[in-house]
Amino acid sequence: MSPRASAVLRDLLPPQAYAFEHDLSGAESATTSARQREFHAGRDCAHAALQRLGVGGAVGRRPDRSPDWPPGSTGSIAHCPHLAVAVAGPDQHFAGLGVDLEDPSAVTVDLAAMVLTGREPEQVLHNAATMLPLVFSMKESAYKCWYPLTGVALDFIDIEVSVDVDAGEFRATMVTSARHHPAHVPTRGRFTRHRGHVYTAAWIVRDASRPAVAGPVTARGSG
Repeated sequence: MSPRASAVLRDLLPPQAYAFEHDLSGAESATTSARQREFHAGRDCAHAALQRLGVGGAVGRRPDRSPDWPPGSTGSIAHCPHLAVAVAGPDQHFAGLGVDLEDPSAVTVDLAAMVLTGREPEQVLHNAATMLPLVFSMKESAYKCWYPLTGVALDFIDIEVSVDVDAGEFRATMVTSARHHPAHVPTRGRFTRHRGHVYTAAWIVRDASRPAVAGPVTARGSG
């Protein structure tokens, strides 16, 4: 099965971004591992998004294993055992794009101390089964926006999110010294739940008066 345009992510993202998904249900193979299938499906989705954007080339891999998007584009890839997704947009418009996909059952309450910071515990733990996977995914999406710009590896507790559940929106802010990096700005995003998965997307719209600052690529990858 080939990647198809993702209606779920299309509703989360600004109109300048394109999103594709690849259903991996029933894609078991005796010759490739599950991780390999997810990786290649994510890259197939990224290729489809780049084609739709009108950008040639393929997504490479940086020394830290994070995606290296071809000139003219920026984007993000995410995958889980049953689904892979990717988003791409023009780098003239977006300084950063992040997407994440989670199976809520995999984000259990014992991860709360690793994920939550600041005022988040009081906002999340009263309904941890629902909210903790969302916050986990929001922070992943925000990280994928920032890392290509800053080169700074962040833990979950280095990011704080504020969530508008009714609007399906969130804002993410760095709460470490990295927040002073010139490429960092508070980042907005949207989220939804669909067919047993949590989807989040985050983005930074480029400030034409301030070019993006590329940081060193020395830390963990971004999907």
